Amino acid sequence: MRYRVDRLETEIMKEIGQIIIQDINDPRLSDITITGVDLSKDLKNAKIYYSFMGHLASKAEKIEKALNKAKKRIRFLLSKKIIIRRVPEIEFVRDGSLDYAEKISRIINNLETQSREKND
Repeated sequence: MRYRVDRLETEIMKEIGQIIIQDINDPRLSDITITGVDLSKDLKNAKIYYSFMGHLASKAEKIEKALNKAKKRIRFLLSKKIIIRRVPEIEFVRDGSLDYAEKISRIINNLETQSREKND
């Protein structure tokens, strides 16, 4: 059963990415990437994880509003692209893994700089 869920998550991720690029004409969504999908066990709910370049809080807020505004249309278009008995309700969640990776990278770079300064 898990194989089927994994396959469906991958398909939903791909299709929602294409829907946002091709069918949703909102410039606020031009920089986002769909990074993952988590389906509930009963397949009725899906968390759609997204990320975007930049760290401005105002940009994050605008993207969140745009996604929530387009949520019903995205779900409707998804129902036309995948064959499933019931298309899950979708919830958009910002994926913080890129922010976390960037933070770790900055810490490592700072440590390397401090180490070089000590050695000089």
